[in-house]
Formats: sequence, C-alpha cells, structure tokens
Amino acid sequence: MKIFFIINKGKSKAIKTAQDAIYILKKLGCKCAVEKDVFEFFKEYAISEDIDNICKYDFIIAVGGDGTILAASEYAAEYDIPILGINSGHMGFLCGLECHDLQKLEKILKNQYNEKKRMLLEVEYDNKKHIAVNDIVFVKPVLGSLIDLKVFESDNFVIEYRADSVLFSTPTGSTAYALANGGPVADPNLDFISMAPICAHSLASRTYLFSNDAELAVQIGNRNKSKTHILIDGVELDLLENGSQVKIRKSDKKLRLVYLEDIPFFDLVRKKFLPN
Repeated sequence: MKIFFIINKGKSKAIKTAQDAIYILKKLGCKCAVEKDVFEFFKEYAISEDIDNICKYDFIIAVGGDGTILAASEYAAEYDIPILGINSGHMGFLCGLECHDLQKLEKILKNQYNEKKRMLLEVEYDNKKHIAVNDIVFVKPVLGSLIDLKVFESDNFVIEYRADSVLFSTPTGSTAYALANGGPVADPNLDFISMAPICAHSLASRTYLFSNDAELAVQIGNRNKSKTHILIDGVELDLLENGSQVKIRKSDKKLRLVYLEDIPFFDLVRKKFLPN
C-alpha cells in the first residue's frame, strides 16, 4: 500500500507522531511519502514527494488535528482517496486515531476500518471553485461595521442580512463554527445545507436548513464599507467586491473519512465536547 502523509509542520508532536506512524507502516510493508518541506525529518523511513502527485497514492494520513485534516481534504476529495486523521493536538474531532494508539495502524492493511462518507459543499465565484468540509463564512469587512448581503435559493429570494457574519455549513460543520454559534448538532449521515447569521441586527436570526439539492446564491450588498471576506473551513481565501455573487451547492464529491474504531457519533460528541 502507498500512503501519503500530510503533517502539521508547526507542531513538534505532530512530527514525532508521524515519524512513529511511518516507522510502523514501513515495517508492515507500506511505501510512505511526505512533502518535500518536511522530508529532512523522515529521510530514514519515507520518500520525498510533491503533493501534486498525491493521486498516485492509495491512502492519505493527516497528522495534527482537525485543521490538518481540513487542509488535506481537498486532495482526498478531488482524487477520491480515503483519509485518516491522527490526532496529535487538542480536539481532533474528525480524527480516526489518537496518537497513543498507533499500533492500530495495521488495521488499514487488513481493511479493518470504518469509512464514513461526508457531504461537501461546492463554492463558486469569480470563475473559481472550492470545496468546503465544514463551512463557508462571509465576514464583516471592517471592525465595527456590518455585513450586508442577500440570499437566494433557485433564484427565489430568501432573506437579507445585516450582521457581523453569515455562516453556511455542512452536517459535518455542525460541530465546528456552527456549534459555537448555537446551531444544532447534526448527525453527519444527514444531507443538508445550514445557514445562520452571527450577531444579526434583526429579529429574524434563526438558523435555516436547506435540502441537499438546494442551489444557493449569496449577493454581496452595496452598503459594505469595503470588500467582504470569504473564509472556507477557517481559511480566508478572497476579498469580495460589493455586488459580487457566490454560488453554494452540494458537491458531487464526497470526503471518505476513515476511523479505526467504530465509535457512535453522539458518543464522540460527548467525549470531545462535554467535560468529564
């Protein structure tokens, strides 16, 4: 089996965890590769590979936390490659293995793992397309100002918002920013698109749920003082001009998340989010 590792380079614990994981997998006969900028830490066990060649690999392992998985997910979804997250950080809600359980990696070779397919969102604007695992956020342009935008569903007007931000999320994203915004915790086996304002200057501030075949369009208003920020899975991608339109729909692609233990979803929610 050929496995590509994507590692949180800024965390020494992630580097050490990846070293241990690659050592185990190499002994099991796997060919492991890492990105060129971390190869100096893995010369004895792995090869150096350009991430653009990730399509040649059978499996992706992301070592770090949820942010590392999100960064790797675009590649996993684009090439339909299963991805396992090894948690070496704090939360690791999307991770399928904890860093102290690396001996369980042999389950990959025996196909003794659970694969969960997750719905993704496709975001399109200015002739660009991106996918979102968790969420898309439109953020107020200037501190102390409000965002101004209109939302349409299949060309039908839905609502106009003046708020600090507006958040669109997947069922997977219900346990991310949407949870912090007071939204519902959703079973990730469901398919829907959630929309919620953040600090809306309106009495109409409830979360909206759209069907998985909804075609949403977000029209940036003309009252914003400057360009509007768009963030996808926590990463700021662009600044949008007033009058810009962003289309949001369910992606044809799926994210194939791997778990080495079959932990029920709501058991995982209690474990990660509720104090002991």
